[in-house]
Amino acid sequence: LEPGDLTVTGQELERMTDGELDRKLASISVYARVSPEHKIRIVEAWQRQGRIVAMTGDGVNDAPALKKADIGVAMGIMGTEVSKDAASMILTDDNFATMIKAVANGRNVYRNIRNGPFQMCYKGFHVSHIFRKFVVHLLWKPDYKPFNGFARNIISQKPCKFTARHSCQSVCNHLQGICD
Repeated sequence: LEPGDLTVTGQELERMTDGELDRKLASISVYARVSPEHKIRIVEAWQRQGRIVAMTGDGVNDAPALKKADIGVAMGIMGTEVSKDAASMILTDDNFATMIKAVANGRNVYRNIRNGPFQMCYKGFHVSHIFRKFVVHLLWKPDYKPFNGFARNIISQKPCKFTARHSCQSVCNHLQGICD
Protein backbone atom coordinates (compact mmCIF):
# COMPACT_ATOMS: atom_id res chain seq x y z
CA LEU A 1 0.00 0.00 0.00
CA GLU A 2 1.05 3.53 -0.74
CA PRO A 3 0.60 6.38 1.76
CA GLY A 4 -3.00 7.59 1.54
CA ASP A 5 -4.36 4.28 0.19
CA LEU A 6 -7.39 2.94 2.00
CA THR A 7 -8.48 -0.55 3.00
CA VAL A 8 -12.23 -1.02 3.30
CA THR A 9 -14.11 -3.96 4.79
CA GLY A 10 -17.56 -5.08 3.75
CA GLN A 11 -19.03 -3.63 6.97
CA GLU A 12 -17.44 -0.24 6.31
CA LEU A 13 -18.64 -0.34 2.71
CA GLU A 14 -22.18 -1.05 3.92
CA ARG A 15 -22.15 2.07 6.10
CA MET A 16 -20.92 4.30 3.23
CA THR A 17 -23.37 6.21 1.10
CA ASP A 18 -22.95 6.11 -2.67
CA GLY A 19 -21.61 9.67 -2.54
CA GLU A 20 -18.98 8.74 0.05
CA LEU A 21 -17.97 5.69 -1.97
CA ASP A 22 -17.68 7.79 -5.13
CA ARG A 23 -15.41 10.29 -3.33
CA LYS A 24 -13.15 7.63 -1.76
CA LEU A 25 -13.19 5.15 -4.66
CA ALA A 26 -9.91 6.20 -6.30
CA SER A 27 -7.99 5.91 -3.03
CA ILE A 28 -9.35 2.49 -1.97
CA SER A 29 -6.76 -0.16 -2.80
CA VAL A 30 -8.02 -3.16 -0.83
CA TYR A 31 -11.51 -4.48 -0.22
CA ALA A 32 -11.79 -7.17 2.47
CA ARG A 33 -14.66 -9.46 3.40
CA VAL A 34 -17.05 -8.11 0.78
CA SER A 35 -20.26 -9.84 -0.25
CA PRO A 36 -21.57 -10.27 -3.81
CA GLU A 37 -23.78 -7.20 -3.28
CA HIS A 38 -20.73 -5.15 -2.28
CA LYS A 39 -18.86 -6.27 -5.39
CA ILE A 40 -21.73 -5.13 -7.59
CA ARG A 41 -21.79 -1.81 -5.74
CA ILE A 42 -18.06 -1.32 -6.34
CA VAL A 43 -18.44 -2.10 -10.05
CA GLU A 44 -21.37 0.32 -10.35
CA ALA A 45 -19.39 3.05 -8.53
CA TRP A 46 -16.54 2.79 -11.07
CA GLN A 47 -19.04 2.77 -13.94
CA ARG A 48 -20.70 5.93 -12.57
CA GLN A 49 -17.32 7.61 -12.92
CA GLY A 50 -17.28 6.72 -16.61
CA ARG A 51 -14.70 3.96 -16.28
CA ILE A 52 -14.67 0.66 -18.16
CA VAL A 53 -14.66 -1.94 -15.42
CA ALA A 54 -13.01 -5.36 -15.56
CA MET A 55 -13.83 -7.76 -12.75
CA THR A 56 -11.99 -10.98 -12.04
CA GLY A 57 -13.43 -13.87 -10.10
CA ASP A 58 -13.40 -17.59 -9.60
CA GLY A 59 -16.36 -18.43 -7.41
CA VAL A 60 -20.13 -18.51 -7.41
CA ASN A 61 -20.15 -15.38 -5.24
CA ASP A 62 -18.28 -13.48 -7.97
CA ALA A 63 -20.77 -14.29 -10.75
CA PRO A 64 -23.15 -11.31 -10.26
CA ALA A 65 -20.27 -8.79 -10.36
CA LEU A 66 -18.67 -10.58 -13.33
CA LYS A 67 -21.97 -10.17 -15.17
CA LYS A 68 -22.37 -6.50 -14.13
CA ALA A 69 -18.82 -5.48 -15.11
CA ASP A 70 -18.05 -4.32 -18.64
CA ILE A 71 -15.55 -7.19 -18.90
CA GLY A 72 -15.93 -10.16 -16.57
CA VAL A 73 -12.84 -12.36 -16.39
CA ALA A 74 -13.19 -15.82 -14.82
CA MET A 75 -10.38 -18.13 -13.82
CA GLY A 76 -10.25 -21.11 -16.19
CA ILE A 77 -8.46 -23.67 -13.99
CA MET A 78 -9.73 -22.91 -10.49
CA GLY A 79 -12.92 -21.10 -11.45
CA THR A 80 -16.38 -22.55 -11.00
CA GLU A 81 -18.65 -23.23 -13.94
CA VAL A 82 -21.00 -20.52 -12.67
CA SER A 83 -18.27 -17.88 -12.77
CA LYS A 84 -17.15 -19.06 -16.23
CA ASP A 85 -20.72 -18.80 -17.54
CA ALA A 86 -21.15 -15.29 -16.10
CA ALA A 87 -17.85 -13.99 -17.45
CA SER A 88 -17.24 -12.51 -20.88
CA MET A 89 -13.68 -13.90 -20.90
CA ILE A 90 -12.01 -16.92 -19.32
CA LEU A 91 -8.36 -16.72 -18.30
CA THR A 92 -7.29 -20.26 -19.20
CA ASP A 93 -4.03 -20.29 -17.23
CA ASP A 94 -5.26 -18.35 -14.13
CA ASN A 95 -2.22 -16.07 -14.54
CA PHE A 96 -2.83 -12.33 -14.19
CA ALA A 97 0.35 -11.62 -16.18
CA THR A 98 -1.41 -13.13 -19.20
CA MET A 99 -4.25 -10.64 -18.77
CA ILE A 100 -1.82 -7.72 -18.54
CA LYS A 101 -0.10 -8.85 -21.76
CA ALA A 102 -3.49 -9.24 -23.47
CA VAL A 103 -4.50 -5.69 -22.49
CA ALA A 104 -1.17 -4.32 -23.75
CA ASN A 105 -1.58 -6.19 -27.05
CA GLY A 106 -5.17 -4.99 -27.39
CA ARG A 107 -4.08 -1.39 -26.84
CA ASN A 108 -1.43 -1.77 -29.55
CA VAL A 109 -3.97 -3.18 -32.00
CA TYR A 110 -6.37 -0.33 -31.20
CA ARG A 111 -3.60 2.27 -31.64
CA ASN A 112 -2.55 0.70 -34.96
CA ILE A 113 -6.11 0.76 -36.26
CA ARG A 114 -6.54 4.41 -35.26
CA ASN A 115 -3.22 5.46 -36.79
CA GLY A 116 -3.13 3.05 -39.69
CA PRO A 117 -4.64 3.01 -43.17
CA PHE A 118 -8.02 4.24 -41.96
CA GLN A 119 -6.41 7.60 -41.17
CA MET A 120 -4.59 7.98 -44.47
CA CYS A 121 -5.54 10.24 -47.29
CA TYR A 122 -4.94 10.66 -50.98
CA LYS A 123 -3.69 14.13 -51.90
CA GLY A 124 -5.45 15.59 -48.84
CA PHE A 125 -8.70 13.70 -49.30
CA HIS A 126 -9.91 11.21 -46.73
CA VAL A 127 -9.77 7.63 -48.03
CA SER A 128 -13.29 6.72 -46.93
CA HIS A 129 -14.77 9.49 -49.10
CA ILE A 130 -12.82 8.28 -52.12
CA PHE A 131 -13.83 4.66 -51.67
CA ARG A 132 -17.46 5.59 -51.04
CA LYS A 133 -17.44 7.39 -54.38
CA PHE A 134 -15.60 4.43 -55.94
CA VAL A 135 -18.31 1.99 -54.81
CA VAL A 136 -21.10 4.26 -56.05
CA HIS A 137 -19.47 4.47 -59.47
CA LEU A 138 -18.97 0.71 -59.60
CA LEU A 139 -22.65 0.18 -58.85
CA TRP A 140 -23.92 2.72 -61.36
CA LYS A 141 -21.19 2.56 -64.06
CA PRO A 142 -19.43 -0.81 -63.73
CA ASP A 143 -17.91 -0.56 -67.20
CA TYR A 144 -16.52 2.95 -66.68
CA LYS A 145 -12.91 2.42 -67.80
CA PRO A 146 -11.43 5.84 -66.90
CA PHE A 147 -12.34 5.13 -63.30
CA ASN A 148 -10.05 2.07 -63.34
CA GLY A 149 -7.13 4.41 -63.98
CA PHE A 150 -8.25 6.57 -61.07
CA ALA A 151 -8.34 3.48 -58.81
CA ARG A 152 -4.80 2.52 -59.88
CA ASN A 153 -3.75 6.07 -59.09
CA ILE A 154 -5.11 5.78 -55.54
CA ILE A 155 -3.27 2.53 -54.89
CA SER A 156 0.04 3.75 -56.28
CA GLN A 157 0.06 7.09 -54.40
CA LYS A 158 2.10 7.43 -51.24
CA PRO A 159 -0.28 7.86 -48.27
CA CYS A 160 -0.16 10.98 -46.14
CA LYS A 161 -1.61 11.87 -42.76
CA PHE A 162 -5.28 12.83 -42.66
CA THR A 163 -5.89 16.53 -43.04
CA ALA A 164 -9.17 18.23 -42.39
CA ARG A 165 -8.57 20.87 -45.07
CA HIS A 166 -11.31 19.57 -47.28
CA SER A 167 -14.89 19.12 -46.24
CA CYS A 168 -16.84 16.09 -47.36
CA GLN A 169 -18.75 18.24 -49.84
CA SER A 170 -15.61 19.64 -51.48
CA VAL A 171 -14.17 16.12 -51.77
CA CYS A 172 -17.36 14.86 -53.42
CA ASN A 173 -17.42 17.85 -55.78
CA HIS A 174 -13.79 17.28 -56.73
CA LEU A 175 -14.33 13.57 -57.31
CA GLN A 176 -17.48 14.26 -59.29
CA GLY A 177 -15.41 16.43 -61.63
CA ILE A 178 -12.78 13.71 -62.04
CA CYS A 179 -15.20 10.85 -62.59
CA ASP A 180 -17.81 12.46 -64.84
